[in-house]
Amino acid sequence: MWDPKRDCSLHELFRLARGIWIEPGLSPEPKLGFCQRLACDIALSMSTQTAAQSQTAQQIAAALAVRLSLSDADQAAVATSLHEALRNAVVHGSLALGSKSRVDLEGCAAFEDLVARRTQDPSFAARPITMGLKSFGAAFEIFVLDGGDGYDSGASQGGVHVGHGRGLEIIRALTSEVVVGDGGRLITMRFTP
Repeated sequence: MWDPKRDCSLHELFRLARGIWIEPGLSPEPKLGFCQRLACDIALSMSTQTAAQSQTAQQIAAALAVRLSLSDADQAAVATSLHEALRNAVVHGSLALGSKSRVDLEGCAAFEDLVARRTQDPSFAARPITMGLKSFGAAFEIFVLDGGDGYDSGASQGGVHVGHGRGLEIIRALTSEVVVGDGGRLITMRFTP
């Protein structure tokens, strides 16, 4: 089982052919059905608080790099893409925050302060975010699902989502394909190193 404070356990999980890890104390119960439907090799369901930590995406990418023998460049692309996907799931899904207040430096600072407060608030911190991994040959997909209200994934102009962040555009630049589904709650990132 992965202890977010001990990344060696995460590496052990990623050495398994198939595995599921659920962080204790999640509320509500995580939705793992999508991982079964998509035949994920690995599924992790973590708290919003764990997903919000800056090192979480890097630790998962490092374990994935060992599992799939990724180059340093591919590991960096996975880490950055996963960080952006987790950040979107945390901020917009679990914490239910929009981006409109981030129009100036003061708004950005206030927004980040609110994110920090909510990730410590038990009513938000224990909300689950689930990640799945499915590999086939040299290619693989990473799925990130949150329990938020979602958004209209078709609301984009010129390929850029109408809003203030650029997370999805960063992900699109680093992956082979990105699909947003389940009303904006599920992102599928395909990598073909």
